[in-house]
Amino acid sequence: MRRLKLLMLWNLNFSGSLNFLSSELGYLYWGKYPFTCLPSSFQAYLVELILPRSNIVQLWKGTKVLPNLTHIDLSHSKNLIKMPNFKEIPNLESLALEGCIKLVKIDPSIEILYLGGNNFVILPSNIKELSKLRRLNLQHCKQLKYLPELPSNNALPTRRTTYLRIVAEFNIFDCPSLIDVECCYIMAFSWMIQFLQMHMQSEIPIEQITIVIPKTEIPMWLDKQNVGSSISMDPSPIMDDKNWIGVVCCLTFVALDNPTTLSKEQPSACREEFIGYYMTYLTEVLHDISCIELRAIVRQPLGLHLEAKNCGYRWIFKEDLEQLNSQIYNGNSSVQPYY
Repeated sequence: MRRLKLLMLWNLNFSGSLNFLSSELGYLYWGKYPFTCLPSSFQAYLVELILPRSNIVQLWKGTKVLPNLTHIDLSHSKNLIKMPNFKEIPNLESLALEGCIKLVKIDPSIEILYLGGNNFVILPSNIKELSKLRRLNLQHCKQLKYLPELPSNNALPTRRTTYLRIVAEFNIFDCPSLIDVECCYIMAFSWMIQFLQMHMQSEIPIEQITIVIPKTEIPMWLDKQNVGSSISMDPSPIMDDKNWIGVVCCLTFVALDNPTTLSKEQPSACREEFIGYYMTYLTEVLHDISCIELRAIVRQPLGLHLEAKNCGYRWIFKEDLEQLNSQIYNGNSSVQPYY
């Protein structure tokens, strides 16, 4: 099968060793891959490498030239210690490492990073070197106490990615050990402002920003607020306004233990309050709309029950970018803005 282009394997038992994989492979999905690395001779036209719950310790040694590879998923590979050098994988966009509890180092060329469910107390220090990073998901990192510096001087892609939408994300849901929650808020929104500014300068703008962080109240800079999970949005301020660039929507919710959905292996989660932000950009000016209803749909994760408390929104205009920074930090003078 030297010309094999697609290989999908799962729920199979293997013994012995693996010495060869087709160099024509474009898509490799192998659930519970049983070996500690890929064959040393492996060199392919890979686009996606999906090895969830594998026995991988290190993908490969040295450098592999894989110019077409865009997505790697090694989620729940509990023996994974380090990632290889991605210098010769220039188009890598997404790296899923959820549940890789022994991982100690991450390559700095990543744009999308999923680290949820890991045992980090503090993230690897080279996170701040990920200058292309635009999505960071840390949900369910139960032991995470400290956040390192997030990357600055982020750059948007210069080309369209394989995703249909270009989005930014910062998610630290269900991290009950975090010590400085207020610092998380400052850090998250400083990062958001960077993306807002880049959005105005880029030919390929980010279409959506999502943030989930621990916090109990909607900040005052979101000037339209309501109790519950829905709110009526008045579009009259943006009608035919060419300076309008988007809208920020916000929801505060409480995470409670839900014994009816807890599995035997999953420990009880602590009661915690969170705030979720969603910002989207629209490229056309609205006409003749009298009212918009914003309603949040809360999906219930395993072992938790989420209850919506309050919601709010704010229309964002070009001139807001000059004022938004000071409004976000208002009342937090003891914490310096992060850039």
